[in-house]
Amino acid sequence: MNDRVNNFEKPARRRDKGMGVIEAVTILAGIAGLMTAAVVTSNSLRTSSAEAQTHATLRELRQALMSYQAEHKTFPSGPTERVITTLLQSPSSRVFMQKLSISFADRDRPTVYDGYGRAIRYFGPEDKPTQGADFVSAGPDGRFGDPSHPSPLGIDDLRGVDFEVMP
Repeated sequence: MNDRVNNFEKPARRRDKGMGVIEAVTILAGIAGLMTAAVVTSNSLRTSSAEAQTHATLRELRQALMSYQAEHKTFPSGPTERVITTLLQSPSSRVFMQKLSISFADRDRPTVYDGYGRAIRYFGPEDKPTQGADFVSAGPDGRFGDPSHPSPLGIDDLRGVDFEVMP
C-alpha cells in the first residue's frame, strides 16, 4: 500500500536556472509602470514650470506698464515691439523690464516670450478701450482667443492683470 501512495506523489522539481516567464513579465510590467509615472510627472513639472514662468513674466510686464502709466498719465500705444522699447526707455518702468529676458534677435523688434516659448502681445487701450492696456500670453494652447468665447481675449489667454501684485 505504501508503494501505491508513493506512485501518486509528484517528484520534487528543482529549479537551478534563472527566473520563469511569469516573473519576467511581472518585472517588465513594474518597470513599465515606473516609466509611465516618470513621464507623467516630468510633463506635469514642465507644464507647471512654464505656467509659473509665464505668470512671473506677465507680472513684471504689468508692473512696468502700471509704473509707466503712473509717470506719464497714459498707457503706451503701438505694436508690442514699440511698447517694449518705450518701457525699456522710461526710467520708471525700466526697473521692471530689466528683470525680464528680452530677445533682441531682430534689433528693431525686441520680444518677450512666455514660459511656453511664444511671444507675448500687447493690447493697448486703442485695441480694447473697455479693458485698458495689458500684456497677454496665448496660454498653453498657443492661440490667442477662443472661437467659442465671445471675447477676442479668450478664456484660455493669460493676462498681466491676472497676476498683478497689489501694493
